[in-house]
Amino acid sequence: LCVLASGGGHSAQLALVYPTVDLWGHCWEPALLKQRSDEFNRMGDQLRLAGYDFDILDDYAISSQSRIESGVLRTSTESFEALILPHVDAARLSTVRKMKDLFHSGGAVCFIGNLPRHSFENGSEDAQIQDAIRDLLGEDCYDRAARKETILVLGQPGKACFIPETEDAAVHLQTLLQPDLRCHEGLK
Repeated sequence: LCVLASGGGHSAQLALVYPTVDLWGHCWEPALLKQRSDEFNRMGDQLRLAGYDFDILDDYAISSQSRIESGVLRTSTESFEALILPHVDAARLSTVRKMKDLFHSGGAVCFIGNLPRHSFENGSEDAQIQDAIRDLLGEDCYDRAARKETILVLGQPGKACFIPETEDAAVHLQTLLQPDLRCHEGLK
């Protein structure tokens, strides 16, 4: 086992974006921050129980310390098949652009709970971040998200989704990416 484990590096299926920009934007709203923190933790628990391996990456790691290769997001020590943005109102434009690059190279991206409208770089109602998300999910994605519709884009070159409820994240992600580990009833 030591020989098998000594080669290569860790390869988690999913990279979860740590929502730094959204936390800064809502720093004076402790109830909302607690709600989002609880959602983030529940989503992590769901993903683990569904058999997904994931790591949490901040905006700097995604935009400055990673590269896209053949549908995979790679850092110096890991690789990820999908990038997930949790429930946020604001994000870094550079992170959303990296999601777009991953999608266009054949990878998977997912937005959970909300689609960001604001960016760290350009402020409120940033047209650039909204255009990048529309490129991934379709022109009507903000209207569909407001109606709490699940959006699945399963085509070329990559896969993208919007999942309105955190509780449904693991179920809908299975249409984009099969988990590495599957437990059968009775084996838990």
